[in-house]
Amino acid sequence: MCTIARIFVYAIFGLFMPLLAAEAVETDPPLTARNAVEAANIIMEHHMPALPERCRPVLVRVLDNAASRKNVHQEWLDVYNQGCIGGRAELADINGVQIAKSALYKEWWSTPAWQYDKVQTKVWAKMIGEVRYINLKNFYESDLRVTLRALATEKPLPSGGYIVDMRGSGGGYIWAAHTLGMLFAKNTAEPVMFRTTRQGTDSMVVEKPGELSDKPLVVLVDQDSASTAEMAVCMLTQNKAARGVLMGKKTHGKGNGAWNLQIPGKLRITYTRYTFSCPGKDGKEVLVDGKGIEPDIRLPDADLKVTSFTENDKAITAALQQLAVIKQLAATR
Repeated sequence: MCTIARIFVYAIFGLFMPLLAAEAVETDPPLTARNAVEAANIIMEHHMPALPERCRPVLVRVLDNAASRKNVHQEWLDVYNQGCIGGRAELADINGVQIAKSALYKEWWSTPAWQYDKVQTKVWAKMIGEVRYINLKNFYESDLRVTLRALATEKPLPSGGYIVDMRGSGGGYIWAAHTLGMLFAKNTAEPVMFRTTRQGTDSMVVEKPGELSDKPLVVLVDQDSASTAEMAVCMLTQNKAARGVLMGKKTHGKGNGAWNLQIPGKLRITYTRYTFSCPGKDGKEVLVDGKGIEPDIRLPDADLKVTSFTENDKAITAALQQLAVIKQLAATR
């Protein structure tokens, strides 16, 4: 791990750049530039990974063209192919309508894993026997931090532990992932996540135990668990403060966060601003971007298909069995 430039300490209600989202949600207030030259300079200064200097005039030209006309998709692809923009790079008009995207900016979900015919909410919970099951479709609800805490800490607390199901869960507001992670974190001075920008690497550290730090936890993921969901996985399972067991399939590998920049009245640009990684339970850093996070216990692909939100779902059945094992081991200590 590269040298940690800055360390931020978080309590259970702590925030980590609270209004920035890992899945292309605008900052508040949004970054602004007066023209294409200024926008290109901002991108050059903050883009992660760093762009070569030859990209500056290329970006100026394309952004200047994009501000005056919409037919710039091929030009934007050329910029991407030249290595002058990366990740999920997008151009949109002032109304947020997409006008150009990079080759990587596409729907990454390989299968329609989630079938919400009856369940319309993005986060919900239920009891399965003595276990509280929490389902997270994504992290976009504006009040998700409050909702998550309410669902997780509702009394009486479950004696059998928790299942957090993030199969098919993509991006959203990163502070929701942090809230979830802090609820289950043990007290430790060890970092629970690293975030790297052009200015250096920040380390997120737990200040005190979470309200559920003594509860058994299983986290379910698949190849479509990405972005903010992978942040939550980092905090819940991939560090020395974590107590969760990760089950399923290797996650998608979108370990980066996007930033939005506006040329008021003309253009909105989305580009990669930072990458994140996990400290690892054994102290060996887990690189997420482009690699994904390997589960502690791998489940067959057929078992990961969502069939119901009950113990009849094979992945949920496996998670319930794992919680029973954890409870038995704890009873013998």
